[in-house]
Amino acid sequence: AVEGAFRKLSDFSSDIAHELRTPVSNLMMQTQFALAKERDVSHYREILFANLEELKRLSRMTSDMLFLARSEHGLLRLDKHDVDLAAELNELRELFEP
Repeated sequence: AVEGAFRKLSDFSSDIAHELRTPVSNLMMQTQFALAKERDVSHYREILFANLEELKRLSRMTSDMLFLARSEHGLLRLDKHDVDLAAELNELRELFEP
């Protein structure tokens, strides 16, 4: 049981490291590119917008990891309520109708 839990934790850590590596690498490369020489304002804006997208990606990943951690430890509180499935399907149909 302990070995299985350790293996799951190790796999999870490896997955997190792999998922975080790409956006962090992108942020570093884009920032190094921006600092390598003087550029006009439009180039800096492009780099900042690209960095913002990577930061949003990291934020989503962090939120997802927190959600998973809370759900695994029973800390997630579900707000259960009745849903009118027919009404929901009608809204979806209207959304996708030409």
